[in-house]
Amino acid sequence: MGSYTISVSLGPGCYRHIRISSSATLYKLHQAILDAYEFDDDHEHAFFMDNHAWSHERCFFSSKLHSGDRVTRSCALSKLELSKGDKFKYLFDFGDEWVFQCKVLQVLDEATAKPVVVRSVGEAPEQYPQWEDEVWDEEWEDDDPVIQLAQSFDEKQLKKMYSDLPVGQETIACLHQYFEAAANLYGVIPVSKLLEIYNSQNEPIPDAAFYAFAEIVRHEEHDYFILSRQEVRYGAEDSKPEQWEIVADHLLEVSTEVYFDFISDQRKGTYKILPKEDFLCYRNEGSLPKNPQNDAMLRYLQKKSRDLMHTPEKICQTIQRMLCEDCCLQEIMELLSETGLQFSSAEDMNEFMQLYQELNNHTRKQVNRGYTPIELIEKQSIRIPAVKPVVLDGQISMFDEMPQRADAETSFPKVGRNDPCPCGSGLKYKKCCGKT
Repeated sequence: MGSYTISVSLGPGCYRHIRISSSATLYKLHQAILDAYEFDDDHEHAFFMDNHAWSHERCFFSSKLHSGDRVTRSCALSKLELSKGDKFKYLFDFGDEWVFQCKVLQVLDEATAKPVVVRSVGEAPEQYPQWEDEVWDEEWEDDDPVIQLAQSFDEKQLKKMYSDLPVGQETIACLHQYFEAAANLYGVIPVSKLLEIYNSQNEPIPDAAFYAFAEIVRHEEHDYFILSRQEVRYGAEDSKPEQWEIVADHLLEVSTEVYFDFISDQRKGTYKILPKEDFLCYRNEGSLPKNPQNDAMLRYLQKKSRDLMHTPEKICQTIQRMLCEDCCLQEIMELLSETGLQFSSAEDMNEFMQLYQELNNHTRKQVNRGYTPIELIEKQSIRIPAVKPVVLDGQISMFDEMPQRADAETSFPKVGRNDPCPCGSGLKYKKCCGKT
């Protein structure tokens, strides 16, 4: 039996990485989470594997509340077919509702005898604070400040705020789709910029109404955050709507350093503005838009479906999502190794690498503000090199002799340090092949 490394966070800047055996039950993970945050196990709990609290799909409870409920003591993690990048929610105490965001960081072959916290960042909140107005005198680390997120509102408060909006229900539903799509396509985008995009594709709404909607979703749970850079950098609580950004949750769920690295690397200039129908295809991060390159990769994986631990469709979608989030080749190869993908020959591996490069070059990346690498390269009139054949002396390795991003002997037009790298990674040349 192997093990998982699972990130369990209570908001940006406060998280625990827990390593736990794949044979352990959800109940065991529940105990490990409470131990990591030093909470008493004195309330009911639940896991929502579709990543939506109180959803009725794939939910597990500490005890049967209704007929047909599944309990955490009877569900082993191995039965859930978890893969790297999967997200789910753990809810503790149905009264106070402590909602923990969980994400699978690693799927390991090595066994783990008992759950262990391998990384801990941020001071855990008190489970039972004595006074609501008591001020915490926290000492923040410069590398991992505790971000002051907007307080979550209850259903009654949110319903009242929505009823006060000067727009109809159809517009509200459309706004939700725009915010979700923007987070998945761009990673980070100012709320003011999304207002421009929305008004250019729909019946325009006043700025005040748009920001009032953004204020509401700041107090809800989504796969993105709405906050200002001052809130991220300094933990400041006061910010103006004009300073707010929509930030994909994966950029803040580990540390603020990931977020600041991203905004430093993100391509400057314009955002790729897609037609409304194409843009809204990005509202669901679990089902990104397909393209011919995605279909070709899927056909390749389907030929190997007998050896794979997950469906080719799920693996293909995960690859595309990781490319969209600009994960490196090695991270993707590690994922494929965990799913059971093996190459039978050098030709087989080269076929995959060609498909990978094509999919990478035609995937819209958050770091490119929604542009594909091929779109950026065509703007620069730079030729993309073909993947060089791999010679492995009869041994097919996942990592040892990967094709390099650019062959030193290949001739390219002159590339500026801040231009897109001609290898198609989507990174700036100085941060990619230009390093050498």
